[in-house]
Amino acid sequence: MGKRRNSSNLFTVRKTVQDLAWKYAGPVRSKEKLKEGLFSLDILERELTSLKVSSVKDLIARKELENGLIILRAILTSSLARKESRGALQREDYLLEGGPEFLKRTSLKLIDQEGNLEVSWEALNEQR
Repeated sequence: MGKRRNSSNLFTVRKTVQDLAWKYAGPVRSKEKLKEGLFSLDILERELTSLKVSSVKDLIARKELENGLIILRAILTSSLARKESRGALQREDYLLEGGPEFLKRTSLKLIDQEGNLEVSWEALNEQR
């Protein structure tokens, strides 16, 4: 019975991750919503960490969810750092696409075990 409960809890967390991704990392974003999404993500990460695993299947599911949370954090963090609308990212608070100064590659680096990310920018090589 315990195994079923753990799997059920992991399923609930997976659904919550999907809902967070849709709500906060969808095509239309704003600074307020991105910060709200990161806050919600922090809560969800603590919840996931507290879940006990009782089988290899549950361990794999939890690791997959942890990886998904890292990806979602990267999307939210890089979207928050970009102060323009570009491509699939539409910022409600920055409606216009930026000029050439924004044509940069966004890179993220995981800087600690808590999942904090560092955002850096690299100019695109225009020569092809």
